[in-house]
Amino acid sequence: MFNTAKSPEEDMCGKTFSNGQEESVSITDPAAERMIEYLISKKKIPADLPKALITSSRDPKAPNVSPKHLIPTETESTECRHDHLLRSTYLRLILYSCLKAIEKLPLRKMSLHVLEAVLQEVVLTQGDAAYFPLALTCNHFESIVSDPGFRKKADFAWLDVVPKTGPQVAIAALGENKEGRERHRRNKQESLSRSKRRWVLTTIELEEELKVDYPYKISLMNNLKKEDIGHEFHIKGEGVEDGLFTIDKMTGDVYAHWPVDREKKASYHITFDVLDEENRETVDRELSFDVKIKDINDNAPRFIKPMKQANVKENTKPGEYLPVSMEVVDDDEENTINSTVDVTVGKQTPAEPKIGIKKIVGRTHQLISEGCFDYDKIKQYSIDIKASDRGNPPLFSTMTVELNIIDTNSHQPKFKERQYEAEAMEMQKLDDVLRVAVEDKDTPGTDGWRAKYFFISGNEDGIYKITTDPKTNEGIIGVVKEKNFDVTTLVKLQIGVENIEPLTVCKDGKLITDSSKLPPQDSVSITVKMFDTNDAPVFEKYTDKVYQMEESEPGQVLYTPKVHDNDSSNFRFELFEDPADWVTIDEKTGKITTIEKMDRESPFVDENDIYTIVIAAIDDGSPPATSTCTISVHLRDINDNSPTLLNKTAILCANHANKVTVHAKDADVEPYGGPFSFTLADDKTVRECWKLDPAYGEEVGIVSLKNLNYGNYSVPLVIEDKQNQAKEESLNVVVCNCDETGVCREPKPHLCSL
Repeated sequence: MFNTAKSPEEDMCGKTFSNGQEESVSITDPAAERMIEYLISKKKIPADLPKALITSSRDPKAPNVSPKHLIPTETESTECRHDHLLRSTYLRLILYSCLKAIEKLPLRKMSLHVLEAVLQEVVLTQGDAAYFPLALTCNHFESIVSDPGFRKKADFAWLDVVPKTGPQVAIAALGENKEGRERHRRNKQESLSRSKRRWVLTTIELEEELKVDYPYKISLMNNLKKEDIGHEFHIKGEGVEDGLFTIDKMTGDVYAHWPVDREKKASYHITFDVLDEENRETVDRELSFDVKIKDINDNAPRFIKPMKQANVKENTKPGEYLPVSMEVVDDDEENTINSTVDVTVGKQTPAEPKIGIKKIVGRTHQLISEGCFDYDKIKQYSIDIKASDRGNPPLFSTMTVELNIIDTNSHQPKFKERQYEAEAMEMQKLDDVLRVAVEDKDTPGTDGWRAKYFFISGNEDGIYKITTDPKTNEGIIGVVKEKNFDVTTLVKLQIGVENIEPLTVCKDGKLITDSSKLPPQDSVSITVKMFDTNDAPVFEKYTDKVYQMEESEPGQVLYTPKVHDNDSSNFRFELFEDPADWVTIDEKTGKITTIEKMDRESPFVDENDIYTIVIAAIDDGSPPATSTCTISVHLRDINDNSPTLLNKTAILCANHANKVTVHAKDADVEPYGGPFSFTLADDKTVRECWKLDPAYGEEVGIVSLKNLNYGNYSVPLVIEDKQNQAKEESLNVVVCNCDETGVCREPKPHLCSL
C-alpha cells in the first residue's frame, strides 16, 4: 500500500493519501491544520462539523469530506462531552493533513492519553498503512510507543526496533485479535516481505480460574516471513519449571495446564529460543513474552480488623463521625469494577436515629450520625454494614457492630428543698455551715451527674464559699472570711446548680444545645443567721517600736498603748512576755516601765539589738475577749565593755619562729569597739625581751628580741578601744621546742616571771 518512507528532507506535501474507503483527498489544505489547532486549544467539537469525521471509518457509507469545509465559527461550537468523539476527530484530521504540516502543529499541547488513543485508534481502524505515515510525522511517536504502560494498554505489541530503525521495519501484529489480523493481513504481508525475520511477540492474556479442558492452548509462536526452514521451540521462565506452561516444540503452540489465580500471581514472564531443526543453531536472539492473567470477580470485599463494639456519647451531634472506622479491601485487580467497593449500612436496630457511613480516605470508611441519641430511651444499637463490589455479578460481605450509648448530661439537677436555714458566729471561719442536696436523673458518678454550685446573690463580700462533696454530690456552705457584725444579722443567700458537663437534649431528632431553648437551671434561697459575739479590745497598733539606751536607770517609761472596745468599757492589761523580767505593766493603763537596767549584750536580746515585750488587753465580757500587742525595744549601745584578749595563753615554737599573734575583742559595737591599740607595760625587763608588731588592729603580734630559755613567760599588755577605754591584760607565752605540728616536745619548765 505504501513504499519505504522517504527521508524527512523530501517534499511529501504534494502527495495524496487513501484510506481504502474514501477517495484520495489533497493533504495540503491548511484547513485541517487550523481545525486541529482549534480542537487542541478549545477542547470542543464545532456544531457544524460534518458527521463523516466522527463516524467510524469501518462504516463504508461514510461520505467524503474535504478538510477545507471544517473551519468552524466559535459561536457555533459546543463543548465536547464525549472523549471518543474528540479522539476520533483528532485521528481523522491528522490523517487528512500534510505530513510536514503536522510537524508544525502544536501536538505537544495534546494530553498524553489523547495521543495514545490516537495511535491505538489508527492501528485498530486503519491498519498498518495508516499507522506508517503517522509514525513518520508524530514527534511524540518514539517516546509513546517505547513506554511499557502504553504497550499494555494498547493490547498489541510494537516491534522492538521501532525506536531504533524507524517505521519502515516496525510493523506490529495485533496479538490474538483474530478480527484485527484478518483485517490487516494483506497490508502486513506486503510490508513483511521487505523486512527481515521478526517473531510475533505480544502479551498473552489468560483469564484466571478459566473453566476449560486442560491443557488449554493460549497462543502460537510463528514467524511472519514464510521460509522453508523447520524450527524447534523451547521456553523457560515463570510457570514453566513447575509445568504450568508448555510449548509444542514443533508447532509453537503454547499451553496452560491448570487454572491460575491472579491474586496469587498477576503475570508470568517467559523467554523462548527458536532453533534451526537441522543444525540446532539459534535462529534468532533470545525472545520473551508475558502472560497476563485477566481478572474475574472471584473475591468479595473484606473488612480489615473489624470493630465489634464501640461506645458512642449520647450528646454526639448530627453529622458527627462516630468512633467506628473500618478498612475494606478487595483482592481483585485494582482500578477495576471488580475491586471497586461500595460500603453501606444495611439493617439497623433500632432504626432511629439513622446511622450512615462515609468514605474518609483511601479504603477507610467511618460511621456517621444522622440524628441524635436519647440514652433514656435506647441504650444500644446493632448496625449491619455491607461492603459490595461492582463486578458482574457483584460479591459482598457483611459485618455487625454494636454501639453502646454512653449517658451524658441530658437532665438538669434539682434541689431537694426549696428553702434552707443555717447559723454561724461572727469573726469565725467554718468549713461546713450547711449542706444542700440535689436530684439528678443522669448516671451517678459521671460529669453529667456531678453538681457544680454557685452563688447568685448575697455573697458580694466573699464571706461564704460553696463546694461539692465528691461522694454525696451535696453542696457545702462555709465561711471563709471573718466579719464583725454589730448585731445579730440574717444574711440572705441565693445559690444555683448546674453540672460539670454542658446540658444537651435530644428532641424531635435534633440535638438542642442553645441555653435559651434548654430547661432552666434550678436555684434555692438560704438564710444564714450570723450571731454577734463579745468583741475583744482593739489596740490602735498591734505592733510598735520603742528605742532605749542600754544600762539606763530603772523607772523609765517605755510605752503606753491606746485601746478601745465597742462591747465593753472595762478591760485590764497583763504582761504576756518579758523574758529578762526587766519591765512592769500598769493593769489599768497598760503603761510599761523598766524595773532593771537593760543590757544590750544580754542573751535575751536578739542579733538586731531588739528586746521583745508582749502585752494583752482583756475585757470583762462572757467569755472574756483578749487581744495582744507586741512592743519591740531597740537598745542603743554604750561603751560599757572593755577590750580583752580572746586567748590568755600562746605557744612560741623557738625552733620555728620568734613571734606569736593574739586576737582581742570588745562586746560593744561601733564606735565603742575596735580596732584596738596595744602597748607593753612600763617595765624595762619586759621591753628588753619583747616588742609588739603589729600594735594596732584587731590582733597583736608578740615578738621575742633574744633567744629565750624554754619556759613560761608572762607578758603584760595594755589594750585600748576607739574611745580610749583601756584594760590591762597578761599573756602567758610558753617558749618550747615544737614538733612539726606545733606541739611542745619537752615538759613545760617551772614558771618564771619577767
